[in-house]
Amino acid sequence: MTRLATLAEPTTISVDASEHRAAVATRAGVLSSALDVAVSAGAKNSIEKMLYHQMAAVHMAGMEMLLRIEESPSLHQFPPVEIARMTNAAARLFEVEQAALYR
Repeated sequence: MTRLATLAEPTTISVDASEHRAAVATRAGVLSSALDVAVSAGAKNSIEKMLYHQMAAVHMAGMEMLLRIEESPSLHQFPPVEIARMTNAAARLFEVEQAALYR
């Protein structure tokens, strides 16, 4: 698949799309991470930026899930089965992130 390097010469459409992505990332609480990942990875077009933003969001979701477990007043706040579910969900999120990273 040929990907256009839309970041070098942005159009009105690509600028608008970028603003929408930034607004959604802001609402999701991942804007700085999303931008950092896209810049660090050297995203060359909008498709790559979207993928890197998704990776940042998945990473943050996994970290937040682990924090919910860790910061609970006591591990008894959640039943053991729920702790296992949240831990497994976080692990699956990280697997998705890592698979995307090494694609």
